[in-house]
Amino acid sequence: MKIIVGTNTITYIYNVTGQKVSKIVNEAINVTQTNYLAGGFQYKNNVLQFFPHAEGYVKHEADNYSYVFNYTDHLVSYSDINNSNIIDADEIVEENQYYPFGLKHETHNSSNAYQYKFNGKELQTVLGLNFYDYGARNYDAVLSWN
Repeated sequence: MKIIVGTNTITYIYNVTGQKVSKIVNEAINVTQTNYLAGGFQYKNNVLQFFPHAEGYVKHEADNYSYVFNYTDHLVSYSDINNSNIIDADEIVEENQYYPFGLKHETHNSSNAYQYKFNGKELQTVLGLNFYDYGARNYDAVLSWN
């Protein structure tokens, strides 16, 4: 599947079972490829970004791995950076609040690294689209239809 926005393109590649395995974003002089491996491992330009665990995900940045825990009932992600077993305000990675139909409130603490948001679906923010990837369809929370 290919989406064309002006001179920019997003190309999605699926395997024979319909699972998305790659997304290639071509913006003028910049090409970014995201690969989705079995088990939730996600690579961007062949560099591991994150992989899931039972209570959240493990993010990789600057050759360091850190656990991020999702407190899903309250839509908060946090990381115990200083290993104190007490979560300080600066250890909150992201807060998510939604309007009905999935449009995200603008909050003071937001992260663009981990894009699995409303209903656990990946938010596609490239080229300003802001669609949720629901597999065979993209969902636009602004319009509340796909």
